[in-house]
Amino acid sequence: MVVGVILAGGKGVRTKISSIPKQFLRIKGRYVIEYALQNMVALPVEYIDIVMSEEYSEIFSELKSKYPLIRKIIHPGETRIGSIYNALLNNQGKDVLFNDAARAIVSSGVMKLFIDTLKSYDYIAYEHPIVDYVTDVDFSSLDRRKFKLYSSPEIYSKNLSESII
Repeated sequence: MVVGVILAGGKGVRTKISSIPKQFLRIKGRYVIEYALQNMVALPVEYIDIVMSEEYSEIFSELKSKYPLIRKIIHPGETRIGSIYNALLNNQGKDVLFNDAARAIVSSGVMKLFIDTLKSYDYIAYEHPIVDYVTDVDFSSLDRRKFKLYSSPEIYSKNLSESII
């Protein structure tokens, strides 16, 4: 069975609107992360882990009381990929679906499609074409048709997870 993981370990450095990471800001009386949780609890997942700093354990306790599928906190890595690795380590032998806490607009329908499609693939991610101007640090133009942006949701099969960890 698939387990869900919400990546909420970011520090909100680029947000610049608050000292609180954006996933823990409130919009319409709810934390941003709750919008992502709402979409994940609608899925056929065994449980949901949240990658986040222990610094926000009070928020975690509040979320856990509202969403019974939440299992535990997983410590974030130094980078996003480090956080994914920590979550895979904590969920060995499971297919793992990831979504970013701040990507609350991703529908449960998209994530359900990922779960259903995992039977045919070991890894699925959301791919976006690059439509903006792309340059390298020396300001030489790059052919944006050769690049793609990948973001959550993403899902790892247990077979791929085992080969990574």
